Amino acid sequence: HSSGALIMSFGRRSEVFGEYAWISYDGGETWAEEYAIDINTDNGDLGYPATVELDDGSLLTVYYQRCEGDKYPSLLYTNWKLQK
Repeated sequence: HSSGALIMSFGRRSEVFGEYAWISYDGGETWAEEYAIDINTDNGDLGYPATVELDDGSLLTVYYQRCEGDKYPSLLYTNWKLQK
């Protein structure tokens, strides 16, 4: 990321289900911050997130996930920003 942070996005297929990212500000020595990108699901049918930085410094994460109450998973995205 342009701030110097390393961002690792991942899908959690155990409770609390969802798409998350870990953030490191020291080159990956520690992963102190965890962001919940999307936890709008009640099951582990999700994952494979890919995250890119946009021109304005925000982040776009694309992933598949079955939302609560849906029969089939969808391809979703979330636009988010680092809080630091």
